[in-house]
Amino acid sequence: MSILRKNIILLGLVQLSNYLFPLITFPYLSRILGPTGFGHIALAQSLILYLSLIIDFGFNLSATRKIGIAHGKSDQDEINSIFTSVMVAKTILLLMSCALAVIVTNVINQFVELRPLVFIGFISLLGSVCFPIWLFQGTQKMGGIVVSTTVAKFISLLVTFILVKKDTDLFEAMFASSLGMFISGMVAIYYVFKMKLAKFTKIKLSYIYAIIKESYPLFVSFIASSIYTTLNTIILSFFVPVREIGIYSAADKLKSVSQSVISPFQQAIFPNLSSHINEFDNYLKYLKKYGTILFGIGLCISIGLAVLSRPIIHLLLGSKFDESFNALLLMSPLPAIITLAVIFGQWGLVNIGESKKLSKIYVIGSFTHVLHVFFTIKYFGIYGAIFSSLFTEALLTTAMATTFLYEIKKRKLNV
Repeated sequence: MSILRKNIILLGLVQLSNYLFPLITFPYLSRILGPTGFGHIALAQSLILYLSLIIDFGFNLSATRKIGIAHGKSDQDEINSIFTSVMVAKTILLLMSCALAVIVTNVINQFVELRPLVFIGFISLLGSVCFPIWLFQGTQKMGGIVVSTTVAKFISLLVTFILVKKDTDLFEAMFASSLGMFISGMVAIYYVFKMKLAKFTKIKLSYIYAIIKESYPLFVSFIASSIYTTLNTIILSFFVPVREIGIYSAADKLKSVSQSVISPFQQAIFPNLSSHINEFDNYLKYLKKYGTILFGIGLCISIGLAVLSRPIIHLLLGSKFDESFNALLLMSPLPAIITLAVIFGQWGLVNIGESKKLSKIYVIGSFTHVLHVFFTIKYFGIYGAIFSSLFTEALLTTAMATTFLYEIKKRKLNV
């Protein structure tokens, strides 16, 4: 069995657990907490997700690429230096993120009453620091991801059923959710040292700065992209009741779980494509091959959501979330669109060294999104948020495809 196929299977097992555990906890929490309680949790988690983006800082792509190159050369010293630099950088970013959260929960009214929930979420941020998915992907040792995430999700599942018994158990629900990421991080870092994948080493501050500087364009890309995804939940809090946020977030959660089918392919194939970048014709051949497969998967997910959205909502969420049906139906084209963005953006522009251009596309797209999302949400509520996201995602994907194809054509002419 090839390393690539093995990695896809291992990451597929991770995604299987990502489906299995939410399919058990999601219906339980939706029925216990109801739309309002679910909305409170979703709003607090949206802020935690933003802080996680700051902590990750694009390392999941930039560090994966650097470690993949070092691993290809069997340069363990370089892997150790990258590992140490990223871990130190993420620790610094953790402290900055926690300070930012304290400010936000004391200044923005929507988060003042959610302050305890947000602080509980700090547990998951610590786990985010310790979970080096970029190291596992770069060295193509996916077993560590499987072990750490499966153990963590199982414990989180047990804690959820033990602690969450009534609609007022919001703190317990947030704790159970955050505990999963924390345990993942602890198990993963133990696995790293036990398997001797990397170790801490003495490095210069200049090296840490260089790592952060290289990852900065990707960080900007992820933050910009979050403006038309995660930020929608926060913007909704200014215009609609918390119950409506719960309806929207439930549909978005189901869409995200379905969409995560593409993650094993996305994560396993990215470093494989990186290894072919010096043989450009081979890189393009494999990009076309794997890109066709990925888009086919994304298209099937979109069609499945469109056709099955009503029974999915009834089965998983219950009658309290009947309004989520229309929201999920409108969101159904997103998985197909996003697979194209992965192909032309991450697999394409990042791998050919055009991360800055990808970053600019995201920034322009996020700016465009802000121009219309407040208007659409004000007048159309949660459906306005979905319409704006669809428009922005389609616009950005078109820009990525156009830019990538132009860069490829330019390189071929220069050969």
